[in-house]
Amino acid sequence: MPFIARDLVTQRDALTTVWRWYLAPVVPGMVLFLLAVLRASAQHMPFWAALLAITGVALPVVGIFWGIHRLNRIGARRLQAMIDALDRGEV
Repeated sequence: MPFIARDLVTQRDALTTVWRWYLAPVVPGMVLFLLAVLRASAQHMPFWAALLAITGVALPVVGIFWGIHRLNRIGARRLQAMIDALDRGEV
């Protein structure tokens, strides 16, 4: 396998596992932070209002995580197309 193809395979593998090495390590801290804010907020307002506020914060965070994951999957598919083209000798 030529050097460029090996390099593209390495990049593709990194992009396909981005959830494991880039996003997952942040999740426990984010969950603990949101739970702590929920607990502190519930002392000053009704629990349902605190839960609603935390949900309003958590949903954009989940959306950002999903977007990062999705964009990296798209990048991995593009790299795979380049690898396939190199294997067929089209480039």
